[in-house]
Amino acid sequence: MTDPVKSDPVKSDGVDVRQATPAQLATYTKAEEQINAFEVPQLYDSKDPNSRVFVALFDGTGNDAIHDPKHITNVGLLKDQIEAAAQDNPHIGGYYKEGPGTQGGLKGTWDGATGGTYQERLEAMYEQFDNQAAVWLKENPDAKISVVSVGFSRGAEQAAGFTRMVDERGVQDPNARKVETYALSLGLKDDKVIYTAPPLKEPGSIPQALAMYDPVATGAPERKDRRPADSVISGLQIKAGDEHRSLFPADNIIPQGLSADKRFLGVTTAGCHSDIGGGYELNGLSTRNFNLMSGYLNASLGSALIMKREVPVEPEKSVIHDSTQHKFFYRRVEERGITPKQDPDGKAVEPVDKKLLEQFSGSIKPITATRPGADLNVLSADDSPSSRLLSRTPEVAKPVQPKL
Repeated sequence: MTDPVKSDPVKSDGVDVRQATPAQLATYTKAEEQINAFEVPQLYDSKDPNSRVFVALFDGTGNDAIHDPKHITNVGLLKDQIEAAAQDNPHIGGYYKEGPGTQGGLKGTWDGATGGTYQERLEAMYEQFDNQAAVWLKENPDAKISVVSVGFSRGAEQAAGFTRMVDERGVQDPNARKVETYALSLGLKDDKVIYTAPPLKEPGSIPQALAMYDPVATGAPERKDRRPADSVISGLQIKAGDEHRSLFPADNIIPQGLSADKRFLGVTTAGCHSDIGGGYELNGLSTRNFNLMSGYLNASLGSALIMKREVPVEPEKSVIHDSTQHKFFYRRVEERGITPKQDPDGKAVEPVDKKLLEQFSGSIKPITATRPGADLNVLSADDSPSSRLLSRTPEVAKPVQPKL
């Protein structure tokens, strides 16, 4: 994503930044065209009294929208909007899981380096989903439940892995949940969860969608199966075009371009890792990536649940950060590495479950054709829930969380 015309670097968030060039900004125009043409099944229908949707949000390493709103990521911003939608509509549910390494102390440091709480975070999310789904089924045994999983960085790896957990378990009886905990070093644990009663909805019966901001699998996620489950009937991945850290190889869970079966789309936009997923003060590029993903999510959800954000008009706010400067031990590579496989055994991605897909055959349309008019609304930075929270949050001295 390099461009021959470059501005002189300035400092922001502790690293050099360079204003994005016209050629780099053009990657967003191209990505928008690809996404607009992407044909997406509508998993949730607000007009169907039986339709239900759960949105699972996994944040990236070191990112915590609740305790560090000043560095909120795109996943954190989605948390604000999904929670607001769920308050207005009991047929929508969701849960936000902060990123690895946010616990503090030695455990947090180790988790940030290794992503060792991968399984623990999936289990926490599934418990939230299972509880919500059980409530829906008790209220309405005919409830048609779907899941949309969204993640950034290692959180994107968790989102992909979560699709497999949902596929393997379906909806279980929360009262039949039994946990065997195996303690690991440094306060980490590995839970074995079993259910002692029949499932409320069978494994493989939950249609799913997957949305990922620049997945990175370094550490524990590499040892897990992150292939999208066959019940994932649609997916979008946005990849960073200007990430140069050797420890941050790209993980093409969804390869670039449109998949042969038109089920998945992968696009690349200019910027480093957190220019894609968010968290920087100069957020012109991450805002653009938020808006790209909002179009996909709204098409999957069938309504304008996710409002686009106002892109800063000042060119100096649309910059590419030199993420190699965040830590002294980061080694720069000109060509970003690629994680070789998404499953430890090297198994290929499974074909889509055609029976699940057929349930939505009448709703599959290009995103531009399905986009609700309200999707054109723009949420200004000052009006966002996170900004209102930040305005009420007193400044408290705390160690600076290093950007990952």
